[in-house]
Amino acid sequence: MTTISDVARLAGVGTTTVTKALAGRKYVSEPTRKRIYEAIAALDYQPSAAGRMLRTGVTHVLGVITPPPDAQPFTHYSQFSRILDGIGEVAQAHGYDLLWITGAGDAVGSYAALFKSKRVDGLIDLYIHPHDPRIDGLTASGYPFVLIGIPEDESLPHVTAGHHDGGLLAGRAFMRRGYAPVGYIGLADSPASSGRLAGLQAALAEAGQTVLPEHIGLVERGGRLPDYEELGWSTMRRWLANNTVPRAVLTAWDSIAYGALRACHESGLAVPDGLAIVGFDDEPPSRLLTPPLATVRGPLRELGSAAATLLLQLIAGTAPQPPSQVVPMSLVERESLGPLP
Repeated sequence: MTTISDVARLAGVGTTTVTKALAGRKYVSEPTRKRIYEAIAALDYQPSAAGRMLRTGVTHVLGVITPPPDAQPFTHYSQFSRILDGIGEVAQAHGYDLLWITGAGDAVGSYAALFKSKRVDGLIDLYIHPHDPRIDGLTASGYPFVLIGIPEDESLPHVTAGHHDGGLLAGRAFMRRGYAPVGYIGLADSPASSGRLAGLQAALAEAGQTVLPEHIGLVERGGRLPDYEELGWSTMRRWLANNTVPRAVLTAWDSIAYGALRACHESGLAVPDGLAIVGFDDEPPSRLLTPPLATVRGPLRELGSAAATLLLQLIAGTAPQPPSQVVPMSLVERESLGPLP
């Protein structure tokens, strides 16, 4: 196996000079640095990751926190894989590896231990919720981290999708088609759901309309997420039973729309002729439904890229102030929305 001594011998320098060159220090002349890297290439030398960490104090590993399987089964949320694609792309481009961490256990102690043991240089948390103790753990660690979502303390480093503007896009699409009244189904204690509802209400206000209380179906999620499809189904069944079905409905997630659509099929309510439906996040099954589901597409890969970029800026001390970014969403018009008049 090639060693640093072999590189030094071929380059005609000492091992200390090779170490300085690998660490990027300015005390090595360009001709010497060139000889060292030519020797590395000729010998196919691979520096030890452990040795590099000892020299620089940098692990070149980013931790990514996802939900524990018993709280939110990973397989139910395909969007996480797309966010990870964006994180991985940026990490690879900057010479970083990823460490996958499930968000369980003693947040304060476990996150601080990750940094102190030099296992990661920074953390990205893919899922956060109100009163989340893991955010306190990240803050208490004193090390770089980025949240994906909207924390209660918005001064913390975070990236989020443009939830309000996404709701605005869907609401304006309803208004262009002359739909009234309009309903909403989502979560009462989710910042993303609240932002989407606020955007919908803003679009209706532009047209002199409002979302009536009887057309808002909200539940508290508490410590665990509800069954989204069941939420959409039960809300639609209640509206059908009370004869209060709106002309159009926006759901906070596509999977809620799946349940609403199932209830419509069971009752014989035609979509979109009797009820137009728009979801959020453009999950893979949405285009395969009957009718295909219109949806507001979340910038999932872009969220991952933005989070990784911001984290690397925090590590380097070059992050913008405030350390946050909003990534825009887009409307995907499919048959469940109905045609323009």
